[in-house]
Amino acid sequence: MKTVELQNIWSRMEREISELQQSTDAIKEKLINSAAIFTTVLQDGLDHAQQATDLCTTLELGARDLRRMSELKMALLKMARREFGWCENCEEEIPVKRLEVHPTAYLCRSCQHVRERVTAAVAHPCSSYRSPAPPEIWRQSATTLHWHTKEVA
Repeated sequence: MKTVELQNIWSRMEREISELQQSTDAIKEKLINSAAIFTTVLQDGLDHAQQATDLCTTLELGARDLRRMSELKMALLKMARREFGWCENCEEEIPVKRLEVHPTAYLCRSCQHVRERVTAAVAHPCSSYRSPAPPEIWRQSATTLHWHTKEVA
């Protein structure tokens, strides 16, 4: 990977971290203000429910921003250690175009695809989902996929 490409990705990540920091600071301020209002004003049930919902949404947005900042800081640390841009699974170089779009990527496209298939197969959101195949789990060993049958009680 070229130095210019790394510098562009680095500066984009630093800008995003700065924006996320401003966002989390605003969320902290909002939470402090809402806590003061929340405890001092007596409200009816609907107002209270709406404020509780708003509080939960605000907390989730803050948590999402903090997770993203953590991912970006980890990518910057990898870049400083010269470990950036390599798949953690197969150790192949991650294409620059992928890193430009998704700088926190730690898997190449094919390993990410396998991970998504594993996640979908193991934890399908629909409890009534029935796989056409017997209950099996994907496991990846190096770059080869192996099927392992899961015992069903």
